[in-house]
Amino acid sequence: MNPHTDMPVSKIIAVLLGFPLGSTLISFLLLDRGSFSWTGLDFFTAFWLLITFWYVAQIGILAKVLKSSAWSWSEIGYTFNRRRTAYFVAGYLVFAFALLEVVSKFSEVRR
Repeated sequence: MNPHTDMPVSKIIAVLLGFPLGSTLISFLLLDRGSFSWTGLDFFTAFWLLITFWYVAQIGILAKVLKSSAWSWSEIGYTFNRRRTAYFVAGYLVFAFALLEVVSKFSEVRR
């Protein structure tokens, strides 16, 4: 961070409280499976579309907050070179698919 560009505390608090609050509200919405029947999509598809939209929205909101405070992504500890981004995404996908496999095996054992 450059010493001459401090981010306002209000923006930090808005991000640190707003994102978890938004996620919690979405999880409450997802408890009612019928709330997505108007879309004509099955619950699984509607769920993943909503979750994907929320995460993309968070990235967009954070980008705007950083830009309005004259900060860059590297100033919050993330540099966007292709190799690191590819490793990050690959690591996430490996973990996600491994977790999916474990949950799948666990549910088969319980039946």
